[in-house]
Amino acid sequence: MSTPKTQAARTKAALQLAKKLEAAHDAMYKFIRACNDDGDRYPYADDQRVTMARAMMEYSGYLDSVHNRPGVSEHLKFRQPSTE
Repeated sequence: MSTPKTQAARTKAALQLAKKLEAAHDAMYKFIRACNDDGDRYPYADDQRVTMARAMMEYSGYLDSVHNRPGVSEHLKFRQPSTE
């Protein structure tokens, strides 16, 4: 059951994860650049490292947008579908 304490812990964990995902994104791009500098070039669109870095940044932004705004606890509550 959701309580203010568990909601606060969830928000804190989500924001920590968002920061770590941003850091992982930055590290991934540094690695990609280092690989490119070393002659390990993949076609950009097919490089799964790029896809993963983009996904990390997208999820980081999602977490930040959901958990860094007023009324987040109301937003996260499970809502039963209407039977009417």
